[in-house]
Amino acid sequence: MSYKKIYDSLHRFIHVDELETQLIESQPFQRLNYIHQLGMAFLVYPGGTHKRFEHSLGVMEIATRIYDHITILDPKKCDQKVLDLVPVVGSKEHLYWRRVLRMAALCHDMGHLPFSHSAEQRLLGENGHEMWTQKIIHAPVLQPLWDELNAIIPERNTANDIAKIAIGPQKMLQIDPENAVYTSWERIVTDMITGDFFGADRIDYLLRDAQYTGLAYGHFDYHQLIETLTILPSPDANPEHELELGVDENGIESAEALLLSRYFIHKRLCQYPSVKAYSFHIARFVEDNFKDRIVTDSVEEYLDTNDTEVLAHVHKVVKHTGMSGYEDASVLLKKKRRFKAIPLRNHVSKRTRKELRESCNIPEEDIGWEMDMEKKVILSLAFPVRSRGGEVVFGESLSDVTIPQKPMSWLFVHYDHVDKIFGELKNIAHPAQ
Repeated sequence: MSYKKIYDSLHRFIHVDELETQLIESQPFQRLNYIHQLGMAFLVYPGGTHKRFEHSLGVMEIATRIYDHITILDPKKCDQKVLDLVPVVGSKEHLYWRRVLRMAALCHDMGHLPFSHSAEQRLLGENGHEMWTQKIIHAPVLQPLWDELNAIIPERNTANDIAKIAIGPQKMLQIDPENAVYTSWERIVTDMITGDFFGADRIDYLLRDAQYTGLAYGHFDYHQLIETLTILPSPDANPEHELELGVDENGIESAEALLLSRYFIHKRLCQYPSVKAYSFHIARFVEDNFKDRIVTDSVEEYLDTNDTEVLAHVHKVVKHTGMSGYEDASVLLKKKRRFKAIPLRNHVSKRTRKELRESCNIPEEDIGWEMDMEKKVILSLAFPVRSRGGEVVFGESLSDVTIPQKPMSWLFVHYDHVDKIFGELKNIAHPAQ
């Protein structure tokens, strides 16, 4: 089988084989060339114009490095359950799951809307882009590729395995409960992509977003982190997660650096008020003008919608004051009269929002809300660590780094109404400082 090289600005040469090249050259993957990784953040951080295309390649590269490292086992260090679980390097099973992992990494973001997460809450709800990722994987457009893979390994349902690894058990339980049963090995493999801490998706976007925006917060020693990754028994003997990805103790500092990078990138980029404001405007524009092509049963119609088409329509609308989305188009192109994004520390009920708008006499089109339904959590090194003495403990016991993660909701309001709403807001919503 022949190979080709793709040069990536972050990981340098990424090698792909013929079947992976077919996937990369397919319409669903090529569409990612026209989906901004950070939505409209480039209006605030001009360098942040990278796309989901290169990110997905990067996720495949990092996930493969993780897989290749943790499947080389040292019998002197490994628990017998790990030796029994992990396929022998070079075996048919080992090569199969390596193939599934790489394909799943390429597929994991195929379902994103135009401008990534911006309009996801408005149009897709709790199912998120993963719902569309699964639909696209099982769509006719990719079936010829899966048929080739099934011909090589007919005893497996390759497309189904790829979808499970790309989406992960938590989301799969939500969108397709019948396929949400994962073996211990499948949980380990999907964690290499989707895992909350060591997932290649998170590692690549932190590094890539930092590089392109110029924000230094996202940099950490991921090479050291991967070198110390291993499969360990859960310290609390959780029967559902008896074995988990963890690190040797000399990887603690790299894990701490990842945790801090995650916090600062989230705060300075994802939750930065100016970025949130532009995300609000593009999300509302997409909802007003493209909802029928996103909330659809047609995969083909969904795949035909991307950032380029949306921006072309923004340019068209801004010339005609009576067209739907004119105000949002004017903000996005002229950067004038942008709504003010006000962060809130607590949830505001639908009834209270309505009463607040009416008491301040604000037209519906001049105000918007984004409610964070997540609970307050503490981010910490909540994964197994093999100490230098060989004992497996939780990382929290070896680290002082913890980060309170508070829910963050948002109010978006036209600047004409900021003064009159702010006083009322302080009594009910505790604006974040």
